[in-house]
Amino acid sequence: MSKIGTVLCISFLFLSLAGINPPLAADHEETLQLTRAIIQVERREIIAGTLNLTPEEAVLFWPLYEGYVLDARLVKERQAQLLDDYVRSYEHLTDEVAGDLLDRWLDLEQKSLTIRRTWVKRFNKELPATTVARFFQLDHRMDVVIKAELTQIIPALR
Repeated sequence: MSKIGTVLCISFLFLSLAGINPPLAADHEETLQLTRAIIQVERREIIAGTLNLTPEEAVLFWPLYEGYVLDARLVKERQAQLLDDYVRSYEHLTDEVAGDLLDRWLDLEQKSLTIRRTWVKRFNKELPATTVARFFQLDHRMDVVIKAELTQIIPALR
């Protein structure tokens, strides 16, 4: 694979993991869905390998994890829409649109934090606090990596 092809694949992987639909032709939608599924499996494997859960903890952890992922998905979809709106308006961004995008971003950041707080409480009811803290630290680190990649792709305001 060429260097450009590799960069594009990595970009699509990170965008997909973040729940963002990069502009693709309709015939690439199946590839995107498969890529998302693979990334979710890999993310799950990273978590499993890092947390080293006991069998008893795993029985409690994974259903909680699935619930957390489902709750976070809506915010990630809205973040993807916000990113799409930003990219589409980038060339002709007005103060009004910039203010709207900023307000929406702050709202999504707050919703994301609220989801994390809610799920930390749920995880803490079932698992040791150190396990919960390690999971949310790892989850945050993976999100930071994705955001760092996105900052390399998305243009800053002029």
